[in-house]
Amino acid sequence: MTDKEKEAYPSYVTTGGYLKFYPSLKAAYIEAWEKADKEDRDKTFKLPNFDPIVFEEIFGFNPCDCVEEKREHEAIEQDIITINGVEYIRKENYNAKTQ
Repeated sequence: MTDKEKEAYPSYVTTGGYLKFYPSLKAAYIEAWEKADKEDRDKTFKLPNFDPIVFEEIFGFNPCDCVEEKREHEAIEQDIITINGVEYIRKENYNAKTQ
């Protein structure tokens, strides 16, 4: 908690904190992402099948554009293929089992 929040909510001592209000879930997600340390953000980028497009669809922001400091992380090379109006992403090093 910031000092300003402690002044506004003196009962934080008794309750161990306070219920913070966010104008939207997107604002809460962005704040949580910005407060996460570099190690935790890197773990997110290294998740199997991590896709920044899907991340943005779920959380409402692109993690690469959100953080104040631009960080380098491995770019995912993708080819987008459209079949019958549906877009599919081909990823390098994809190991598909043949049947």
